[in-house]
Amino acid sequence: MDISSRIKKLGNFFETMQVVPGDNGRQLIYVIVNFPPEWPVDEESAKKRNVTVANGSEVGQYIFCTDINTGDEAVFDSIDENIEKVKEAMERARLLKEKTQQLRKMFEDESISIDKLSKVKFVFDGEEPAEEVIITKPSSDKK
Repeated sequence: MDISSRIKKLGNFFETMQVVPGDNGRQLIYVIVNFPPEWPVDEESAKKRNVTVANGSEVGQYIFCTDINTGDEAVFDSIDENIEKVKEAMERARLLKEKTQQLRKMFEDESISIDKLSKVKFVFDGEEPAEEVIITKPSSDKK
């Protein structure tokens, strides 16, 4: 993927990209991104690609930097991976909240016996349950 495509992929997260002189005559490439303030940055993942991450001048702003010989791909890959990890964590949190609410409703439904609740099993779609799975339909008068 060329640089312009990588920048477009970052969308509103992208602020700037530059190649600048570094120590000992080598050149550095850096990309500045603006993430939401609550987003963490996985510096360890970036280090595996020889990319350094530094805080920018504003909250949520980060600078991903590497030697020009390492290449822009390493910088953009680090940024992309960070975005993917944060979005996955957000989706996991959303799913946990959703499933917790479903369970809470089921356990609050007094029409479901304690015996049945004690036999609740978790099975992923497409998997065969090891034992019988009891799925109850929530009563329509409960909300």
